[in-house]
Amino acid sequence: MSLEEMRESMRRAAADGMVKIGIPHIDSNVREWCWARPVSPTHAKLENVCIAGGVSYGDIVEFEEQTAADGGPHDVLKSFVRVVTRGSTQCGFVYANARESRAKSSEIACRLQGRWKRIHDVLMGLPESERPLSIEGLMPGFGVAAFPASVEPSRAEQLLAGCPSVLEQFC
Repeated sequence: MSLEEMRESMRRAAADGMVKIGIPHIDSNVREWCWARPVSPTHAKLENVCIAGGVSYGDIVEFEEQTAADGGPHDVLKSFVRVVTRGSTQCGFVYANARESRAKSSEIACRLQGRWKRIHDVLMGLPESERPLSIEGLMPGFGVAAFPASVEPSRAEQLLAGCPSVLEQFC
């Protein structure tokens, strides 16, 4: 996705009533911005996978509004407070080694795309009760699958282990 396509996607999401909520990473004060659909003035349902710890796709989260210190274009921020209702079990996976995921050649890109498609096809072919709600590639060689909340993390690991090309998984 090009930068302009990403910007257009963000404009459409905002026009559709979506909000971005800042979720702090467990090991730092850096925030990951996740798209969410408001369900009340202080609660929203996460609409994308999030690699910040403690939250998952489909979670209902509480947020508070904060005013940005710089008064810039994002003068009102939505800041994560807590998870109210768990929406999924997320499990990350690696499907390429570090050298492959950083390589620029079209041959390697095609190979990685083929691996991604095989993983996606296997996961989407699971019975509905275990089929992921969302599968997202966060960067080349790394993805996250959000399984229904009823799927325990150990079961999510088993499901990913059964996929061709998955080198490692972590829930």
